[in-house]
Amino acid sequence: MAPLEYTTQQKKELVVKAVEFSLIEGHLYMMGPDAILHRYVPKHERNMILREAHVGETSGHYARKDIAEKILRAGLSWPKLHKDTKGFYRACDVCQRIGKHLRRNEIPFVPQVTLQAFDKWAIDFVGPISPPEMRTGVST
Repeated sequence: MAPLEYTTQQKKELVVKAVEFSLIEGHLYMMGPDAILHRYVPKHERNMILREAHVGETSGHYARKDIAEKILRAGLSWPKLHKDTKGFYRACDVCQRIGKHLRRNEIPFVPQVTLQAFDKWAIDFVGPISPPEMRTGVST
């Protein structure tokens, strides 16, 4: 039910916005950008979730898109998720000092293959081997 002080236009806008949200077993869910229901995160939890996704135990100062994708994969969302991750990334002192991760700074992955004698063995299976009976040279 809309508040009494809302105008007719505000009530219509509220109905349009409410289509994205669902209340399931006492939890509020919203339709995410990937057309999957995600648990709606209230404002007081957002900063903690952003911090955990960016500098937490399983993170590594990822860029803003990676942070948003990580939060969406966890099943969480809020309306300005991408904008908030961008702001959080720009406010991170470590990320601003290090700069953007560039491919040219990476060490190329070239496997070192050094084979010495008998480093590589192979076995061929040909099936059952049944040698002919041994003949002793004595004729019967």
